[in-house]
Amino acid sequence: MGFRLKVLEDGELKINLTLLYLLIKSGANLDGPYLYVEGDPTTINYVLNGLSRYKDFEVPSIDFCPSDEPIRIYDVDEVLKDFCIEVYRYFNDRCSACAIKVYSIISESWLFSKEALIKLFEAIINHHLPTQFNSGCLVVAACPSSYEDASKLMPGAYLDGIELLKRFINDLLGNAGSMT
Repeated sequence: MGFRLKVLEDGELKINLTLLYLLIKSGANLDGPYLYVEGDPTTINYVLNGLSRYKDFEVPSIDFCPSDEPIRIYDVDEVLKDFCIEVYRYFNDRCSACAIKVYSIISESWLFSKEALIKLFEAIINHHLPTQFNSGCLVVAACPSSYEDASKLMPGAYLDGIELLKRFINDLLGNAGSMT
């Protein structure tokens, strides 16, 4: 017994990132656009009640990223180039972000295992990097999570963001071993 929760539609997440992370961390399995929680109704209630203890917990999120058409950055180091499908800058060279493909819209399959996704979310949380789920990608931004604060950054601040993304990916790969 158990239940399926549809969490993705057309490559977009229907629940927030915090709930996705907490559900998979609590044992939900990835099944295409669904999360499957195993167990009887008592187990399901236990999982849902257990989530309430995280009421003050949140995966940092951002909902304005990318702004307009981001400028793709091609001259990044091998770690970023191999891990991010795109590294870009936007807001007139103020912010940078890394798009990490985690879900295939075409085949409706997860490209990362549940364990790898948990490690990825934990690295995002540890580095306090605002993140958005966009077209099957986790877009990890190295800028403030509010549009107003991001627009106040100095031009060229994206270079600091690139360094932050490098540390994030290096820490992630160093702590997680193989991510897929």
